[in-house]
Amino acid sequence: AYCASKSAIEAFSEVLRIETQKFARCIVLEFGWFAGTNIWKGRSKAQRPQSDDYRGLKDIFSAKYPCENNLAEAIPVIINIVKLNPPPMRVMLGYDSIEKAQFKSDFIKKDLKFSKKFVKQYSYLKNRKNRFIENIISFRNEISKGKIKKVITLCGVKIKFNNKKRMIV
Repeated sequence: AYCASKSAIEAFSEVLRIETQKFARCIVLEFGWFAGTNIWKGRSKAQRPQSDDYRGLKDIFSAKYPCENNLAEAIPVIINIVKLNPPPMRVMLGYDSIEKAQFKSDFIKKDLKFSKKFVKQYSYLKNRKNRFIENIISFRNEISKGKIKKVITLCGVKIKFNNKKRMIV
């Protein structure tokens, strides 16, 4: 239930970010093991006293992730990241969190590579009027300093051209 609720909040945050991007900011913070959670003392707000399921867990994680994450030192980093415009979708905090995210990323890449082998058997790209294609590439006019400029967006990245028709990303 604990992991499922964390996963649901992460998925909700991803959707929230997409649907509110014009007027709100949403970042998923993925914390590693930070001292002070009290989970090891059996005094977690969600659970009193400590369940047998958690006994020995600290030793397992300490051996697997030999790092110390300092929340007091991480807070200014988090504040600076939140101030970025646009902020990243997800921020991993702690070496252990980065290692877990890398594992998940590698797993997804492997599944993606496998899935690509079969997609042409049942899926077809339509012409540019298809919404999927428009989300990949879009063309529009943009007014800047009183001048109309053509803007191309490729996978959410705005592509600009200088006076010599050279691309600037």
